[in-house]
Amino acid sequence: MITVPKVFYNRYVKAVDSLYDLMKNYPGIQMGHHLITHLEEMRRRVVSPDALPAEIIFLDTPSFDDLKKIVKFLGVNEVLVEDIQIAITNAKTRYSYETLVNFTGVNLRLKFYNSAHLPIRSTAAIQPVFKLAFWLSDEAPGSGEFETIALRLQSEGGILFFINTSENQFLKTSGELKVLPTSYKNMPESIEVLLASKGITSMLPIFYGARLLQGLEKISDAFYQYVVQQEKDIKTKKFNAQQDINQVKQDEQLNFRELYQGIKKNLQRDFSEFERGVNDAVIKMNQSRQENSLMYKVSTEIDEIATLEEQVIAGKLKMSLPEEKLTHVSQMIATGIRNQMDQDVFSLKEFLNQEIEDCKKKLEQYHIEFSYSPNIQFNLSRVEANIVEYNQFVQRYETDKKNLETGDYIRAALKPFMTVFSLMMILRFVPSLRKSVGEYIPYIGLALAPFAIYTFYKFLKHTKEQKELDYKNELNRMRDTLYKESKSIVKKLGDEWLRELVSTLRDELNEFIGELEHTFSVASDEHKTKIQDSQRAVQRRIQGLEQRDRAHQSTLKGKDSFDKLLAQFKGELIQQYHETISKL
Repeated sequence: MITVPKVFYNRYVKAVDSLYDLMKNYPGIQMGHHLITHLEEMRRRVVSPDALPAEIIFLDTPSFDDLKKIVKFLGVNEVLVEDIQIAITNAKTRYSYETLVNFTGVNLRLKFYNSAHLPIRSTAAIQPVFKLAFWLSDEAPGSGEFETIALRLQSEGGILFFINTSENQFLKTSGELKVLPTSYKNMPESIEVLLASKGITSMLPIFYGARLLQGLEKISDAFYQYVVQQEKDIKTKKFNAQQDINQVKQDEQLNFRELYQGIKKNLQRDFSEFERGVNDAVIKMNQSRQENSLMYKVSTEIDEIATLEEQVIAGKLKMSLPEEKLTHVSQMIATGIRNQMDQDVFSLKEFLNQEIEDCKKKLEQYHIEFSYSPNIQFNLSRVEANIVEYNQFVQRYETDKKNLETGDYIRAALKPFMTVFSLMMILRFVPSLRKSVGEYIPYIGLALAPFAIYTFYKFLKHTKEQKELDYKNELNRMRDTLYKESKSIVKKLGDEWLRELVSTLRDELNEFIGELEHTFSVASDEHKTKIQDSQRAVQRRIQGLEQRDRAHQSTLKGKDSFDKLLAQFKGELIQQYHETISKL
């Protein structure tokens, strides 16, 4: 069992107890605080020392055989090789493994880890009395590859056995770090032999003492940072207390009537702006050129109607808009109105909640509590009844056209013949021409046949074009009528909803102002009592802060004296430590 010299023991315990008293008597730091717990652990380590901490660092990944050899060298049970190999690569074990070993007069607590996961230091434990770093590759690492690790090792100082396979000793003594290079191939049979060969075993008490003192110094520094933070906290709270005093003085001059009138005026302005906003939203809903508006969507849907339904009834052609299109447009209007209603109701609720929160925050500045729960009540059944009543198309979206019959086509085909034959029938009454006309009738008929065919073709083409024109005109007329009627329905439903919304909004404004007036009436009665209570409370806080500040200043003086003694103690120990290191 390694123990520190008696002189060191006495001075160290005295220093720990002195710092413990400073912590215990400092206002705000409670027993059980982590720094006090860590300080108690430091005292235990010197009063009842157990195993000395040491660390094993793998700078590269060891093979199973190498790890087995190293474990045997360290005196660790070889059955743990696989557990160690898994632990240093597993996040659940924090990439480390810890075990105890002992040999003649020395107990060690070994902690294994790899260089990719160097441990985070804290005041809870002291740093190792020595470290063993293994590089098991035949080739040295690239330039700068281990620069960060080397800087970390140098900053922590101490004794480092660098057990290396390559010939390049890339870890060297620097500053407080003493590097003892050792060949992996010629590594002693055990860590006990290695420590004895370097004379380290007899130096362990001074190394252990240096780490204990370093741990105490870190706790002392952490306590100082805590004290500095508390000093900032005291200053902040003093400043806040002064602000509260100024606030109390300001509250004494508070005119509740003016404040109430100001908040009421702002509320009326905000409600008026919200009313204009919902009015603009309803107007926008009926604007067909406003993208994403209801009428824009309805207009787009109407423009997409490209066909009419056609039926022949009693020889007449009946053309009408498809019933499913009319139904769809009607449903679009109803859905759009309901969506606008839902959006307006949601906006109203959000608006009221925001106004309530703003009012609360405003009144909190004057220590006035305000609470109001909106009671929004819409006559939705009446609005739905309006949608059912008004959302109906009353215009006639159909027309009748005379359909051409077979006789019409026959007359069109025989028209050239009938014209010529009528003339010839008249000429037959002229005696001198009767015989000639009779002889030429067949030839004239043959000559008229192509002309008749062409005339009939022109008749068919004209009939088709006229039919298409009539179809297009009727389609446009019906779409235009449907658009106008839809626009009228949307406007009427929008106006009805706006009337209901504005009525509810104004009722809420009256309720809001009524509750606000009641709050101010109660607050005015309590104002004087609150001012007196606030003055007494602030005065008590200031007295408590002044008492805390006096204790703080006393602790700072004690800490200053402790730091001087600790610096003297550290200086003597460091000198002895360096003398010891120089022998290696």
